[in-house]
Amino acid sequence: MRTTLEHFPASTSAIGSMLAGQNVLIVEEEYLIADSNRTMVLREGGRVLGPFATAYSAFEASMVTLPTVALLDLNLEGFPCFRLADALVSMGVPVVFLTGYEPGLAPVRHAGAIWITKPAGTGEILGALMTAAV
Repeated sequence: MRTTLEHFPASTSAIGSMLAGQNVLIVEEEYLIADSNRTMVLREGGRVLGPFATAYSAFEASMVTLPTVALLDLNLEGFPCFRLADALVSMGVPVVFLTGYEPGLAPVRHAGAIWITKPAGTGEILGALMTAAV
């Protein structure tokens, strides 16, 4: 299990520092998407917790290092990850859903969460993470 935060040295310019100081939990089972999101967060000065392909491993890691924001794929191993989202929210961690599903599937308790439908661009994901982390 990966529990350490991965990071590049923080950028000194405004570009490349949009997520400076943020611990971003990435939960995504598709490797290419997970790696792309990991790289994006690192390039923007954030620290990455993960990426994780299962809700259990993500939850375990978040108990060791508290994320400041979480980027979650809704469907993990064929099951929705709302229980992980519930746990993170109860710890004060804002959640951004990055998924192929429509927002109408979210339970009422997650109606206020930011929901991004795949495929999504870097700018949309970064904007959502920055908004949620405020």
